[in-house]
This record gives sequence, C-alpha cells and structure tokens, in this order.
Amino acid sequence: MRAIHSDDANPDLAFVTLCSPSGGILDGDRLEISLDLESRARVHLNTQSATRIYRMPHGHAEQQIDLRLEAHSTLEMIFDPYLPFADSELRQTSRWVVNKTATLIASEVVGAGREARGEIAAYRRFAGSLEVKRPDGSLLFRDTYDLRPDSYGIGLGPGWCALGTLQVVAPNFDSTAWKSISQEGSQVGWSDLPNQGGAWLKVLAARTETAQRVVTEAWMIARAQLLASPLPPHRRG
Repeated sequence: MRAIHSDDANPDLAFVTLCSPSGGILDGDRLEISLDLESRARVHLNTQSATRIYRMPHGHAEQQIDLRLEAHSTLEMIFDPYLPFADSELRQTSRWVVNKTATLIASEVVGAGREARGEIAAYRRFAGSLEVKRPDGSLLFRDTYDLRPDSYGIGLGPGWCALGTLQVVAPNFDSTAWKSISQEGSQVGWSDLPNQGGAWLKVLAARTETAQRVVTEAWMIARAQLLASPLPPHRRG
C-alpha cells in the first residue's frame, strides 16, 4: 500500500503495509522482499495481518528478505505472526546490510498454528537463516533456526510452541532495559551484539499471543530508547 504518515511523534516516518492478494503463502511460492533505504530515510514496514502458511502436500515455499540501510537511516520491520498450518513448510533467508549509523528494529513471531482448531505445532518445517553485514562486507552476526515438530518435538522444549524474536541493530543500544519485561507464560533471553552493534531477544511461549506480547513489549522499550517515542497507533486501531 502507499506510504502514509500516521505517527505524530515521528511525522517523517513513512508507514508501508505489505499486502498479499492470495491471503497467505502457498505450496511452491517463491517470495522476495527487497528494501533499500537511502541516507536518512525513515520507514516503518508492516503486514496486513498474520501470515498464513497453508498446507503444502507437494513441496515447500521459500521467502527471501534483503535489506540495505545506508547512513543514519531508520527501519522498523514489524510483521504480524506467521501461522503455519498443518503439513506446511517455509524456508526463509534474510540478508541485511546495515550501516553502523543506521537503526534497524525487526520482529518475527513463528506461531503455534491454528490454535482455535487445536492444530498446534502440526507443521512440517519452518526454517530461517539471517546474516547481517556492514557495507564493507564485514560480518556483524548470524542467526539460524530449523523447527521440525515431527522430528524432535518442535525443537523448543516441552510445552513451548511459539518462537518470537526481536533484532535491534543500532549503535549503543542498551538491552538492560529488557529486564523489566514480563515473562509470565514464557521464557525470555537476550544478549548484546559485538562492537556495540545492538542486541537480540528471543522468547519461547506456549501460545502465539504470549510470544507476540513479549516481542511487542521489547519493541516498545527499544523504540523509546532509539526513537524517543512510544509505540505508534495501531493501523487497525
């Protein structure tokens, strides 16, 4: 959708919503998201709703996310949760190039599935790999996961069916503020990135909404530090 400016605290922050005419990710889909932010550009990128990953009896789907942030640019990439249906498989590859003066806040929640139908952790596979580099090619960090419920009980531990992640790539971000996050119904951990490059947070939860709540709270804290403002008004609010 076209960019709008709906955050009074950040009037120059362009809000862009990714929309899909298919209503979700289908068997055999090959999706690419590519975003280049020029110097001092400021963007908030979100999705229209939770991303449904439909049953894939014949194969799998792939998604690639390429980002490039130039000097002093800002990107919030805050997606609604992925909801993997039974017998679905998504393989995601992310490659981000982030200038050391840029600010990137990115969230991801892999949900338990269609919980209202009792379809929990019934997907075949959800795999992701992330590589973050500086413009000179130097590696900042890598993050990978490979969730296969049938193979080894989701890989999250008994009772944990949702995985949430918040990546903050920004100079001098202080992650100690995340200590105040409520961990009720979840397990939360975080760590600083090397060279004062930012921090990452992960949450394991029994329910999708719990993982999303923790990630949103972590985003709120990061936003207060880096953008000096509260969360923006919700697009559906």
